[in-house]
Amino acid sequence: MRTVRADDFEISDDEVLIGVLSWADDARPWASSAFARHAARFLADSGAISDDWHATHVLRRFADGEEVLASDLRWATRKTGDQFGASAFVELEAEREAIGERLSETGELEATLDHNRKGALFAVILLDWVENEVGPWSDLGPWRG
Repeated sequence: MRTVRADDFEISDDEVLIGVLSWADDARPWASSAFARHAARFLADSGAISDDWHATHVLRRFADGEEVLASDLRWATRKTGDQFGASAFVELEAEREAIGERLSETGELEATLDHNRKGALFAVILLDWVENEVGPWSDLGPWRG
């Protein structure tokens, strides 16, 4: 079984913006391991999933730089994504360019996306990072057609 671990680098606000703008420009998969940790922490702390769910613990362990099974991280990210709603992923994909334009103008992610859409976006980028780190899988879900 493959494991995945994020490194110990910290992330700056600029790196978050660069990561999201790269996604908006369809340059996926782009994300540093620091961004992946940041996204996992956001998802774990988002309130979308209960603290006592296994998915939350997997995301927190990964965010803290611990090794987790790639399959567990993928499952945890998808479980969180389900809580935000599959439609959020579809909307993000449809509005990718517009999101990039708004983010370029404002320079603030919170002004560009509400909490749910930010969570869905981070889940998409985290899944891309995992796929890039450990290789593709076939079970990507309906929103990743």
